[in-house]
Amino acid sequence: MKPVRGPLKYDIYVIPSLGGQPARITDDATQELEPHWSPDCTEMVFPSNRGGNWDIWTIKASSVSATADLTWGKVKALFR
Repeated sequence: MKPVRGPLKYDIYVIPSLGGQPARITDDATQELEPHWSPDCTEMVFPSNRGGNWDIWTIKASSVSATADLTWGKVKALFR
């Protein structure tokens, strides 16, 4: 039997340091890689291709669905 291959999908999870269930932070059909916490641990930044390009995105730790593209909007404004 041949393995089924599809587009790669990577999500970000947070795992409690004292044990417990991992919590999914991102959940979509794109790739999110190498997350980094802000110094106050209220948000996370990560590269993702969710906008069609590889850009840097941010997400607040308290809201799984609210993300913001930090790079493409600024680059796009240069070409207006």
